[in-house]
Formats: sequence, structure tokens, C-alpha cells
Amino acid sequence: MRQSDTNFYGKDLTGTRVGKLTVTGFHHRTPYGAKKWKYYWTCRCDCGNECIVEAERLRDKVRPTRSCGCLNRVYHNVPYTWKKTEISDRAKQWIINHYGHTKNADIMEKYGIKFSWLHRFAREHGLKKTARFMAKCQKAAADAAKASHLKNGTYPPKGYRIPGADVNGFKPGHRDKNERVKRARISKATASRKETWEMEKIRAKWGLDRKTKLRVTKQAKNVVCLRSNLRKRGYHIERGSNVAYYDENTRRAPQIEARRKGDKNYVYFEFLPL
Repeated sequence: MRQSDTNFYGKDLTGTRVGKLTVTGFHHRTPYGAKKWKYYWTCRCDCGNECIVEAERLRDKVRPTRSCGCLNRVYHNVPYTWKKTEISDRAKQWIINHYGHTKNADIMEKYGIKFSWLHRFAREHGLKKTARFMAKCQKAAADAAKASHLKNGTYPPKGYRIPGADVNGFKPGHRDKNERVKRARISKATASRKETWEMEKIRAKWGLDRKTKLRVTKQAKNVVCLRSNLRKRGYHIERGSNVAYYDENTRRAPQIEARRKGDKNYVYFEFLPL
């Protein structure tokens, strides 16, 4: 490749080897942002297939593209083997006795367990860290932060004040001039919202059309879920009642429509043609 073509193609990656891929040549580029480009290269895999990969995916140091996709197929066909964490009763009793004043990292390192297992074990047995241990850890963290500031020279000097603290900071005995006006405005807004809330409760009680989106009636979770499911199927639910209408575009639910009134195991809806 000529030196004049380097700016157009980006960095020349021809012949680069990444995993099972070998870059054979430049393919195309696309604009990305302001005065930026994404470069795509043609690669040949060891399995014989050719693919187009972005340059950043080839140069990624954490998770680069290493194949045309054949590695994923190989890994996905391998059955997952789950191994249960086995710990002796003596070790479990030690964790119960020392969990309150021992760091989780030390317990995990001592018995070779994961944090998820330790967290689940502590929740099952009601284990918690003691207040004295937590205070000790907080003091150790504060001392370590102070030592780091003193070592690196980032600790604020003596007498340092935050800029603007004299104007915007709290002043004992000082009251805002507009505080009375603010309190009156808040009280008026609270009264107005309470009145709106009461009127919406009356409309919901008598089955009238709602004028706001306030949730004034608390419904059971199974009722809310069923209403949402019926709406997704195309049913038209009457506001304030358990009546659903259907038409030719509705995906009917025979099991739900077959429920009998008075059955305590299900939520009853009356289905009528629209």
C-alpha cells in the first residue's frame, strides 16, 4: 500500500493475524460522527470462510473478533456443567460465628467460595455485620483516604473554603425573605391536588369518565396484569368495571372467557361483542 493511501484506509492492517482471522485487504469505510470514519477489512478465517470486520473490533485488546463465527458455534455446542458448592458443616458453623466481624473477601478466600453463595447463605441464616465492625471499617477507609491525600499532596490546605460557600452556604438564624411566599404556594398546590384527588375518587366510584391519570383506586396485582394482557390481545375494557368487549381484530382467549362468576381462584371478566 502506498503512503498516500494510508490516510484513506486508516492504519494498514493487511496481513494482521487475530485469532483465526487473517486480514487480506481493505473493504470500505463509513462516516461516523464529525470528521470520523469507521474502517472495515476483509478477513479470511482458518475454516475457509471470508468475513468483513471493523478495524476497532480487530484491534480491541479486551474482546476482539477472533473468527467468522465458527468459534461461537463450537462453544455453544459444549454442554454447560454446573458444579454445586460443597462446604462442610464445620465450615458453615465457622461462617455463622465469624460473619459479623470478618470481611467477606477473607471468608471467600479462606473457603474458596463466591460472593453469590456467601450472600445467599447469610440471607438464609439472617447474618449481618455488627455495628462495631462497620464503624471500624469506615474509620479504616477514612484513615486510608487521609494518608493517600497526604502522600499525593491532594489534601485541602488548612483554612481552605469551598468557593461560593459564603454566599450560598447555610447561615444560622438566617431566613429567606421569600420563604412565606413559598410556603403559601406549596399549601395552595397541596389543597388543589387534594381536591382533584377527591373528585377523581368520586368519578371512579360511580363509573364516570376520568379527567386525570391519577391512580385513585388500588387494584390487586393479578387484576392489573390481566387487564394489561387483555389490552394487548385487542380487548376493549370498560373503565371502572370488569367488562371487556371484543371484535374481529381481537385475539380471543378461550380459557379466560370460560371462567365462571364467583370462582375465587380467578379474576372474572364479562366478555361481550363490540
